[in-house]
Amino acid sequence: MTQDRAYLTSLGLGFLGALGIVDAAQPLLDGLAERSGELVRLAVAEELAGSASASNLLRGGS
Repeated sequence: MTQDRAYLTSLGLGFLGALGIVDAAQPLLDGLAERSGELVRLAVAEELAGSASASNLLRGGS
């Protein structure tokens, strides 16, 4: 099971790298870090409870 998870993680990171999401987000993250004086990192949610929860999060709800 652990090997499967590591393999899937590797595939996912490779996919994100190929899409260019990380490269596209980096200038925004750098600007935010500079303005805030804090370390800024990008995280990708693995799973959300449902689409209603995802929509609510995007609107700023809890």
